[in-house]
Amino acid sequence: MSGQSGDYSPTRANIERKRQLLNKKRRARRLRVLIFCFLWTVLLLLMGTAIYGCLRLADNLTQTYDSMYAGYTERHAKNIGVIDPHYNGYTNVLILGLDDGVNAEGAPGQNADTVLLMSLNNNTGDLRFIFIPRNTAVEKPGTKETVKIGSIYAAGGAPMAVRAVSDLLGVSVHQYVTIDTVALKELIDAVGGIDIYVEKQMDYDDEEAKLSIHISQGYQHLDGERAQQYLRYQNTELGELGRVHRQQHFIRAIYEKMISVEMISKLPDVADIVRHRINTSAEVFDAGHLAHLLKGIKGQEAQTYMLPGNTDGVFWYPDEKGIEEQRARLFPDAVSDDDMDK
Repeated sequence: MSGQSGDYSPTRANIERKRQLLNKKRRARRLRVLIFCFLWTVLLLLMGTAIYGCLRLADNLTQTYDSMYAGYTERHAKNIGVIDPHYNGYTNVLILGLDDGVNAEGAPGQNADTVLLMSLNNNTGDLRFIFIPRNTAVEKPGTKETVKIGSIYAAGGAPMAVRAVSDLLGVSVHQYVTIDTVALKELIDAVGGIDIYVEKQMDYDDEEAKLSIHISQGYQHLDGERAQQYLRYQNTELGELGRVHRQQHFIRAIYEKMISVEMISKLPDVADIVRHRINTSAEVFDAGHLAHLLKGIKGQEAQTYMLPGNTDGVFWYPDEKGIEEQRARLFPDAVSDDDMDK
């Protein structure tokens, strides 16, 4: 017999067909590999381009930020001067309350009716205010001329006032804030007014200065206009000393109002006034730091102090020894070893 039943022998055609199928699968696999490699190469190129672009963007942003920060530090040094690192544990802000630009001599330019240093202990949250009478005798920075500290703003603006206060108190000033009479009125009205005990009947009229002050003795609720009158009133008995005492009462009253629960709904209006009506050296670089510090302020009553000194009726003459003792009490962490040895 030529073959057995069930015996199978592949023909040449079957072998050729299988070889063709195998070659087709190999070509398809190679094509998939080539397509995958091509797509992966394109993806890598795209990723590389994107990464390069991001790096260039980040580099440009870094350079822009560095340039902005360099400009900020230059402006800050120009406005504030050198900051002693001994005072890093405190945030000292000079607050200048400006008049309406008309003084007794008729000279142009605004003077500082209110000069005070607000100091926050960054570690304890204690808030203190040092009031400096506007007629305090100081040397005008860069000269040997003795002037009233309230007049320095008209001569050189807030930066010169910062230098004068820093030299006077022997402490570093980190920021300044200036507020004029219009902004103060708006701020008091925005918080809903303040409550103050008026110790004595206030009656004063000055047609030339357009002042008409009439506030009764006792507990009074003052709106922005009457709060300004309270601050500007000056009787003949206590003179400038009485004015500083009223400033202390005013600061305590507004501080109590600012930390009250009712202020929550008023904060947007207050923030808007601060942003548009009040001048300050603080910039975006300071915002996070200041916000963090504000959260740490204790809810207890703020402490107020007056610059040690005496008066001859015209000038308030600083008591250097009294200022040193006051500085040691209020800034113990800033006292150096050399100071301790004195």
